[in-house]
Amino acid sequence: MEGAYSDPLYGGNKDLEGWKMKEYPGAQMSYGQQIDSEEFVQTDLDMVSLIDYQSQSTEELSEM
Repeated sequence: MEGAYSDPLYGGNKDLEGWKMKEYPGAQMSYGQQIDSEEFVQTDLDMVSLIDYQSQSTEELSEM
């Protein structure tokens, strides 16, 4: 059961299917814009895994 909702970085949740089922946006770094809004607005955030952040960091380092 835990593997169905874990971050794919840890080997479960293939193709983010568990998160899609629960409508969970994944590992968002900040919800500041949503928190600061005057009223609750459901947004369609892109699903993000920790793997996405790792690949961004690797690309930034290779550009240096």
